[in-house]
Amino acid sequence: MRGSFHLHVDLKGLSFILNLLKLRSKNRIIKILQITDTHLFKSSREKLLGISTNDSFLEVVSNINKSQSEYDLVLITGDISQDHTYESYEFFFHQIRSLKLPFVFIPGNHDEGIQLNNVIKQLKIEQYEQVLINDSWQIILLDSQVKNEVNGGLSDRQLFSLEQNLESNSLFSLIALHHPPLECDCKWLDEHKFDNQHKFWSTIVNYSSKLKGIICGHIHQNYEKNHHDIKLLATPSTCIQFKPLSHEFCLDDKNPGWRVLELSPDGKLTSEVFRISNNNFLPDFESKGY
Repeated sequence: MRGSFHLHVDLKGLSFILNLLKLRSKNRIIKILQITDTHLFKSSREKLLGISTNDSFLEVVSNINKSQSEYDLVLITGDISQDHTYESYEFFFHQIRSLKLPFVFIPGNHDEGIQLNNVIKQLKIEQYEQVLINDSWQIILLDSQVKNEVNGGLSDRQLFSLEQNLESNSLFSLIALHHPPLECDCKWLDEHKFDNQHKFWSTIVNYSSKLKGIICGHIHQNYEKNHHDIKLLATPSTCIQFKPLSHEFCLDDKNPGWRVLELSPDGKLTSEVFRISNNNFLPDFESKGY
């Protein structure tokens, strides 16, 4: 069961409307699929560094369907399109809808607002900023896109809203955004600075008892780190993978993947990364960047 609500917020002189999704699940443990960094094109003939991203995404969706697991939500953390076309976004949402699950999404630095907005309007897709699940968990969705920049950051409005959502209830919380708000031990990726990283952490540090995790994409690899007693999780892309601990741009030979998160009613957060079973999607290792 699910429902959409619009919540009026007035905080520190800022007034805005939050669009929230309310989910009721019969499952004791909530299972969430995270899909990120699909980098799709208008045509499956187009490739990114040697990989047909459309085909690798289809393979991920196929693997998820074959798993026959029962999920409650799909969480999409940005960089949906590589070529910014209407058709790439349309293709993406048609495939996501084929999973027959509620879904929420946030944009990444590669996403282009005009075509994305055209598609969600045409397909009547809601864009949410908060998900409430079974009166025990909330997911706070943040847009870390900085226009015309690779790096990420958050507006004052989002930081105020984040603080309000953490302060105003006792729910266990998960933050979702595209960019990792912390260095990830890859020098070339860490140059994509999170603009107001210090302000972000100062906003959330006092809520570590109920803020159980931060989930992101952007870095195209499995990455886990604890910071201020808060778990940070970055998830592999559904297409090309970046090699961990690399000083310069470097591709990895790992398969496209996704993450499954499990949220327990006692506040426990566990997760596992899955990858497609075949290796038909190896990149061009001679590539020097993209």
